[in-house]
Amino acid sequence: MNPMHSPIGLTGGPGCGKSAAATCLADAGFDIIDTDALAREAVEPGRRATRAILRDFGARFFDPDGRLRRDDLARLVFADDAARERLNAIVHPVIRAMWKSAARRSAEAGRPCAVVIPLLFESSLEKEFAATVCVGCSPQTQQGRLLARGWDDTMIRMRVAAQLPLEEKCRRATYVIWNDGPIDLLRDQIATLVRLLASDPPKKLGLQNIAT
Repeated sequence: MNPMHSPIGLTGGPGCGKSAAATCLADAGFDIIDTDALAREAVEPGRRATRAILRDFGARFFDPDGRLRRDDLARLVFADDAARERLNAIVHPVIRAMWKSAARRSAEAGRPCAVVIPLLFESSLEKEFAATVCVGCSPQTQQGRLLARGWDDTMIRMRVAAQLPLEEKCRRATYVIWNDGPIDLLRDQIATLVRLLASDPPKKLGLQNIAT
């Protein structure tokens, strides 16, 4: 698969800058499919996944108008591995069908596409993509960004622990973007990534790392 004709997978740890990298890729002409946005769509009132969550987890996780209380459910599932597995079994197949359909539309239109999937490696989705890109940063930078989102230390620990270590994600990825610096450095790395993906055959840098 050529990464400019087939989707690439974009992943990374919480707070590492996946959204910023996706914005840079969009500026470079890529269609961006954000699975977090698809996840919110998948649990809108009346959706099949929403009804399944109601049956499994109960009405206490829903507002009177039928909207899922995502923060309340997140507090449960990030503290309870079994509950998280039950939730993933409900929503992940739905989200996967949604992003694959969107990626097909991009391919049919002849546009390069990146799918942002936080749990790409945890879900063993590497083979779905022509290349995978992991966005990383230092623990100190990650902590600061997540605190700025309003997460407390407990939530940060739970959310980070629920994913593979960043080092493992970087090891598995085709390319690594290191996002500790200013936005201009991130843009430069994305520009280098796009050039590598467009080469025939696509080139890989030593150590799989684009950071300069």
